[in-house]
Amino acid sequence: PSPYPGSKQCVYIIALPPGKAVRMDFLSFDIEGSGRNSIYDFIEVRDGDSANSTLLGRFCGPPDQIPPPVISTHNYLWIQFQTDASVHNQGFLANYSSIDVGSTPIF
Repeated sequence: PSPYPGSKQCVYIIALPPGKAVRMDFLSFDIEGSGRNSIYDFIEVRDGDSANSTLLGRFCGPPDQIPPPVISTHNYLWIQFQTDASVHNQGFLANYSSIDVGSTPIF
């Protein structure tokens, strides 16, 4: 983490093999705003591979408000980091890992 640039939109897509889910843990977090509906700077996480996937969370806030772990239901996680032109906080650091998705027996 270091002061992030203004007026940016960064999109990250985590793609794992089929049969896996994604778990993302925020290790460091300092995004302008407070609460989950910031209109300034934010991180938006979706359960899938596009901006149309189900919203799992929209996060911003100071270092003492690190978001909880985010877990996808399938093998993709879509992340958008949006910043405005003014305040530039320290940003975020996140780690992701794979989780085996249980198979459903066929009867």
